[in-house]
Amino acid sequence: FNLELDTIEPKVTRLLYSGGKLLVVTDEDARCYYKNETNSLNEACNFNYNETSEMDGNSRDHSTQWVENMNYYIKCKDIWDNEPDECSIIARPYKIR
Repeated sequence: FNLELDTIEPKVTRLLYSGGKLLVVTDEDARCYYKNETNSLNEACNFNYNETSEMDGNSRDHSTQWVENMNYYIKCKDIWDNEPDECSIIARPYKIR
């Protein structure tokens, strides 16, 4: 028999505005978390999940409130706890005209 192990973290495939929300789409089922406040980029991407907010949604679509001019340091992990060493993505929403 063949045994395949998932050792790759989920990747963000899309980031968009949808219905007043910041929407993150991943390439596999995952849970995404974010942090807004930080003293440095290194600190932002090496956060403790207990000190963050989990994004709404499930599977591959994750969302949170769209707040203009606020940095979102986002990290996603899959059911096997595969996660990137750095942020999955950093987003900064701005006003849509």
